Amino acid sequence: MQVRMPNRPLEMQVDEGEQRTFTCYTAPGASFASEEEMKDHYRSEWHRYNLKRKVAGLAPLSREAFEERSAREGEREAALQQKRLAVEAAAAETLRQQAQEEREQQRSVLDELQAKHAVELKQAKKAGERAAREAAVRAEEAEAALAKCTAERGVEAKEGARAIAEAKGALKKIRAERDAAAQETTAERAAAARAAAGAEKALGLATTKTLQAREALERANADKVAEAKATAAAAAALAQARAERDTAVQACAALTQRAEADTAAAQAEAQRHSKEVHAMRASAKIGADARSEAEEAAKSAGLEAEAAQLEMRRSTEAAAKLALDVQEMKFEKEAMLQTIARLSPNGKGLEELNALIHAGKKIEAS
Repeated sequence: MQVRMPNRPLEMQVDEGEQRTFTCYTAPGASFASEEEMKDHYRSEWHRYNLKRKVAGLAPLSREAFEERSAREGEREAALQQKRLAVEAAAAETLRQQAQEEREQQRSVLDELQAKHAVELKQAKKAGERAAREAAVRAEEAEAALAKCTAERGVEAKEGARAIAEAKGALKKIRAERDAAAQETTAERAAAARAAAGAEKALGLATTKTLQAREALERANADKVAEAKATAAAAAALAQARAERDTAVQACAALTQRAEADTAAAQAEAQRHSKEVHAMRASAKIGADARSEAEEAAKSAGLEAEAAQLEMRRSTEAAAKLALDVQEMKFEKEAMLQTIARLSPNGKGLEELNALIHAGKKIEAS
């Protein structure tokens, strides 16, 4: 006698002494000797698949047909998996090539920036050296002009002093003669009067020479003013040299800022490249080789950024050196002004030279 319950296995009940068997709708052509075997069948894929076919209104498949179908599906799944792996490998290779190209482009850009920065720094250094040489030449010319004016003024002053001494000697001699003539007779007094007239004439000549000496002194003062103007011109030349040196310092500072901007851009590019590498890892999942390549690219970008920072530090050191050169130029200017002050004679000329030195200091402070 067979008893069949809905969605239940069929159980064969036989007489005593015979073994009991079980069957199931999802296992056509198969029978089970125990409930444990039935439970194992319920847990199988064969049972689940035939239940789905039953719900769809299809006949169940035998074990052989199910195994054959499972083998075909396994082969199809393996082919799809192989194709998917091939596509992922091709995508990973494309991403690796793109990363390599971007890294080469970044390296070429950094090389160009470094070469351009080196050329500009060299030009700025040459401009600073040329300005220093021109300032030194102008200072030497001013010192030579000052020495020449001082020598000419000394000669004219000596000539004026000699003329004044001669006039004083002649006047003294005339006065002595006039006193001697006063003690003589009237005739002698007349002669003395004539001598006095001659003496007055000589005195007029002496006065003329004195005026000439005064004019010589005035010319010396005019030369002193010209000397002061030459000193002012030298101070202006020094100020111009300082301005040119400051321009060179500003150019170095601009180059330093440009190097910092290039370094920041390189760092931003390296960060973007690192993010792309992480995105490539998350999307492609290509394995150890592609991952190692991306890490090497990120390390290379980091090394290039460090090289840009090192170049920026070198530019900063060059600017500091240029500033020291400017300070040495200031000290040389002070020494030249002190030399001019020592060469000037005592008196009014020294005061004017001190005023010019003070004016040069004001120009430097401004």
